[in-house]
Amino acid sequence: MRRLLLVAVLLAGGCRNVAQLQLNTDPDGAQVWFDQDSTGLLTDCLIPDVYSGVHYLELRLDPFGWGEVLTLGRGETRTIDVDFPEVEWSASVARARNAMAVGHDGTVYSAQFDGAVVLSAFDPTGGLEWSSNHQTGYGLAGMAVGDNGSVYLLGNEKLVAVGADGIVDWEYDPSSWPSYVTGPAIGDDGTIYFGLDQGLYAVTDSGRHRWSVSAGAGYVGSAPAIGADGTIYVWTLQDRLLAFNREGTGLWSYQAPAYYGAPGGLAIGPDGTIYVVSQCVVLAVNPDGTGKWQAGHERWTISGLPAVGTDGAVYVQVGETLYVYAAADGHLVRSQPVKLTCSAPVPALGRDGSCFISGYGLDALAPDGVELWWLQHDRYSSYAWSEVLLTDSLLYTAGDGRVFAVKTGTGPAASSWPMYRHDPQRTGRAR
Repeated sequence: MRRLLLVAVLLAGGCRNVAQLQLNTDPDGAQVWFDQDSTGLLTDCLIPDVYSGVHYLELRLDPFGWGEVLTLGRGETRTIDVDFPEVEWSASVARARNAMAVGHDGTVYSAQFDGAVVLSAFDPTGGLEWSSNHQTGYGLAGMAVGDNGSVYLLGNEKLVAVGADGIVDWEYDPSSWPSYVTGPAIGDDGTIYFGLDQGLYAVTDSGRHRWSVSAGAGYVGSAPAIGADGTIYVWTLQDRLLAFNREGTGLWSYQAPAYYGAPGGLAIGPDGTIYVVSQCVVLAVNPDGTGKWQAGHERWTISGLPAVGTDGAVYVQVGETLYVYAAADGHLVRSQPVKLTCSAPVPALGRDGSCFISGYGLDALAPDGVELWWLQHDRYSSYAWSEVLLTDSLLYTAGDGRVFAVKTGTGPAASSWPMYRHDPQRTGRAR
């Protein structure tokens, strides 16, 4: 954890308009940048004779960084201690947008779309087990790992099931694929659910078409989320939340009270409440299809994907701000600026109350919202848009052609939806 210690002491000749900084990091050797310029110094170090006033301090220890705006008083000495995490291992992958999942056996799967889907499997120590190419159409809508160990890759033309050995088990390839495809969700019986244009599809874990149902006039605008009782929820671009049972029978439809017309992200609370984040609003809908509350933020900003804390609070990043909403009534608990934003930021919550937000890298926040450190990628080449917290205290993230396994000292929060798509396997299924 970062510790900021302020010691108000006078320098010799206390009338001088200067202050001094003592900078310590663990591990040491971080580069010191001051007011956007490199000082050429490495931590641990003392910077004497700093002019009092407002400055920006940044510490860089590849691939991590930390920064803060400091207001230094005349004659003040300030000591700053920063603890950086440790990279357990890292590996190179294609420089393209990345999707990640972790199997129950600890295998780490990283997929990038580079004309075809390049799927790589790493053992828990970072060794490459295999890499294979797969045609799913243009792009990769999502990836998930089933309880049977199969990796499911979904594009706009094909659903591909890849075995734990990297060999294709089967492909689901109907005669006509639509233009819009969502990411997958996996039921407790192994059924794979996903949205195709204006319908919700169900395919068995052997690749057989099980059923498909209409979602109405609007396109399906979210990857499905599955409740603990097996109910499947989807959000449509007509601002409607739909609920279906395992057989595809519609249970209810909730129409949002205003027009948003945008894709959404779903999460499920501990009491079964369904949370929808779409463009400028967070909606809370009861499991019986009645509205619970809604909370708004600045219109026409890009919304991220939600996570749920141990107290049921909903976390979502919108633009360059992280919002936390109370479960009971949706009142704003806190909001704070964050770094490294992108078009689909994803929060993941640690069991110690920490929060990790991926964008053009990864921003790590303490339980009180204070920034701990960041890991930055090149925003113009690729970006990490998902991360995984595991019970062995490893966090996995990827971007700019690299996969990182980071020791964070925490695992996933013991909540109903602690990270993107609920779990490291990306099943989108509440337990």
